[in-house]
Amino acid sequence: MMTITNGFLKPYVKALTPLATYESRFFRYFLQAHHIPVSTESLINWEQLGQKYYAFDVETDEDWVTARLKETKLSKNSELIVEFGYGPPICKVKTSTFIAHWYDFYKASGYIGISVVSLNLKYLIELRHDTGLFYSNFKIDPDS
Repeated sequence: MMTITNGFLKPYVKALTPLATYESRFFRYFLQAHHIPVSTESLINWEQLGQKYYAFDVETDEDWVTARLKETKLSKNSELIVEFGYGPPICKVKTSTFIAHWYDFYKASGYIGISVVSLNLKYLIELRHDTGLFYSNFKIDPDS
């Protein structure tokens, strides 16, 4: 049985359902099985997605991002799958919990980055340490 021991995730443990370990490559195979392009680093390949994507600096105001996420179609989904990189297990999480505490989820990865997909596969998010950007395949900032 997988347990969640990451201190940043402890407050949300009841909203999380562990699915697999990072080492299982579950998330990579899950994305590939659903024709979502993945890079060799097991990150979403945004250039190959074949649709417009939106990116902005992760260091922007946390409350502003949270408020914008609440207004998106993503918020209408009940659960998401979150991949945290090398540490915590890949988990299903209530969308409302993720939206309210997305930055804690990013911190739980050790600021390495997280990848998120809605269960219906329509919505993708990635926070990446290599670029310092927050990517999504849906509009978060109404002014962008």
